[in-house]
Amino acid sequence: MPLRPYQLQAVADLRWSFGQGRRSSLLVMPTGAGKTVVFTEIARSATIKSKSTLILVHRRELIKQASSKLTAAGVEHGIIAAGFTPSDHKVQIASVQTLVRRLSATDCYPDLIIIV
Repeated sequence: MPLRPYQLQAVADLRWSFGQGRRSSLLVMPTGAGKTVVFTEIARSATIKSKSTLILVHRRELIKQASSKLTAAGVEHGIIAAGFTPSDHKVQIASVQTLVRRLSATDCYPDLIIIV
């Protein structure tokens, strides 16, 4: 799905921020602005650069939504949540609750963390 001009600008601004050496950048978008589409593009771009991405969500519905968009964009990913088989994909969607319980047993050290 092609990004709208304001979404492209948001991604460009984040890249600029990281390029300036900032490690914790924040992107805020209103309801309906396409946050899922934007973070899907960010994760896709990171994967092309062989970087790992953790997408951290707090609701099961958001796992399904993020997974659907990533699949539509052709981004292979895994899901860290109850009922899902672990994988070693560069992009992982994680439920906060499950990730907290599994922190001591996981080797999850992503290059990029996206909190939804």
